[in-house]
Amino acid sequence: MTVIIALDVGERRIGVAASDPTGLLASPVGAIIRNDLASTLDGIGSVARDRGATAILVGVPLGLLGEATTRSEDIRSLANRIEAHTGLPMVFRDERNTSQDALRLATAGDLAGGHVDALSGGSSTGRRARLRPIPSVREREARRRRIDALAATVLLQAYLDERRRLEEALKDALDDRAGDNETDILGLPDPGIDGKR
Repeated sequence: MTVIIALDVGERRIGVAASDPTGLLASPVGAIIRNDLASTLDGIGSVARDRGATAILVGVPLGLLGEATTRSEDIRSLANRIEAHTGLPMVFRDERNTSQDALRLATAGDLAGGHVDALSGGSSTGRRARLRPIPSVREREARRRRIDALAATVLLQAYLDERRRLEEALKDALDDRAGDNETDILGLPDPGIDGKR
């Protein structure tokens, strides 16, 4: 099958996810720091080569009515550079809310980490809170990278699920149509509602 790489493009980082070869599951890969254009393109190209990607899905933030924004135009411009660098086709998808969804998932899965732990106080009714140290700059940056990669994963999984639903609907429609054609081709009467000929 094919592997698709997904990019959640931010101002400082690009979250990266990849599908499995069957096109069923998306997994986080990591995040690429946007130091300069050349290193950004090389980083994306390296991931695409390592994963054997055949296409790149790019999240584009559209306006409330689905219209292009300044940010979406900037991302499309970067995508054109990525396409020229990798030779892979670009697929665009509206990515509104993927970062918020990723943050919710990260928080639920304790990827984002909290500053307060709720600990059992020895009774079934009481709880006491213990403050944890504020994360270091390095820990916060690692957390942001995980969330960016998770945002790309959310984007890619939604795309894979939608594509699979469309493929199944198309297959069902073609199967239905093939059955009709078979009846016509063989000169058999229409099976009718009860399925009897």
